[in-house]
Amino acid sequence: MIDIFFLVFLYLVLFDRSIKRRKWAVTPACNNNVVSYILSSPSAFSILHRHPSLGLHLAMANNRIGPWGGTGTYNFDIGRNASQITKVVLHVGEIVDSLKIFYVDDGNEVNTTRIGGSGGGLCEFKLRPGEYINSMKGSFRSYCDEKYMENYGEICISKLQFKTNKGRNHGPFGEGGGMEFSVPVGDGRIVGFFGQYCRYLNAIGVYVALLRS
Repeated sequence: MIDIFFLVFLYLVLFDRSIKRRKWAVTPACNNNVVSYILSSPSAFSILHRHPSLGLHLAMANNRIGPWGGTGTYNFDIGRNASQITKVVLHVGEIVDSLKIFYVDDGNEVNTTRIGGSGGGLCEFKLRPGEYINSMKGSFRSYCDEKYMENYGEICISKLQFKTNKGRNHGPFGEGGGMEFSVPVGDGRIVGFFGQYCRYLNAIGVYVALLRS
């Protein structure tokens, strides 16, 4: 039986140019998981979805993709079992200071604590019934706040942008700059986030659930 990792490797070799041309791949240094690398491509996501014999079918319902960014003092893990994200709240300035989401879990409405610091201006958007996030783009870079000079060179998320299955775009939030990443999910939805933070949002990844046919 052909080893799954050999198939994944073969796929990467054959489609690497296409992925780079579409700017779907992230930098290898910030994405060292082979599965999450190929999930940067919607077509790759669809192929894995249609081949449960590979052992990667809806075991990926809450699959972690990422994270991208740097290192923070604290970890966060929010909304991985959400059935519906209803609202996303961010505080942003030059970079993304914080993230908070509202979601439905087992019929109950839940809201998370504010992930990050207290700076930045308020930005938020609501999702309608039946609407879900199926794409996230962003960037991260080194950032220095003059109030905290000891943080010189701290890697932070500098921009986030979201798109939904209804074609609505939200963002960009933050001024951007630095290395870019993209998570388009052709056959699924983003149901939660994880990463690291302290005074700012330092790193972010997503939980993805496949759509049931």
